Amino acid sequence: MLPRVKTVLSVEPYKVMCLWNTGEVREVDFQPYLTESKPQSPTAHLADKQLFSEVKTDRITLSDEVYNGRPAIRGHTNSVGK
Repeated sequence: MLPRVKTVLSVEPYKVMCLWNTGEVREVDFQPYLTESKPQSPTAHLADKQLFSEVKTDRITLSDEVYNGRPAIRGHTNSVGK
């Protein structure tokens, strides 16, 4: 079974505490990804703290509905925060 984000438990600037479908609770720190992202990347807009605070889950990964409902940070959630 691939680990998937089940629920967002809390959001702080650039950190998300998630409950995963494995039952594990992990904090994912996106600061390094936002620092390294290029201005045109799908994640660059998440540097806006207000926008980042609105991050949600589609029960597979994290997404921000403001950004056209696209999973803005897909690919990062399965490999970080371990």
